[in-house]
Amino acid sequence: MTRRPRTGKTTPLPVKPPQARARALPSRTRQGAARSGPGVQKTPAPPPPPAAMGLHTADGARKYLTAGERDAFLRAAEEADRQVRTLSA
Repeated sequence: MTRRPRTGKTTPLPVKPPQARARALPSRTRQGAARSGPGVQKTPAPPPPPAAMGLHTADGARKYLTAGERDAFLRAAEEADRQVRTLSA
């Protein structure tokens, strides 16, 4: 495929006068009002993260055991019967 050489001629694009361009664009205030009118539903804010994912409860109590509390729990579980040990270890 051979290419034809370019000629130096270009066609200018039609340009609207500034007044015509300004009339064609809606004003920002009207556009913003149209978007927030009664027919447009607003997207709700995302829900807060579940409380179960934090290390503390809403009132500040911790949701975890310290090393000493864990050891005491495991010692008590060793002395319990088999079914309790199975679910607690």
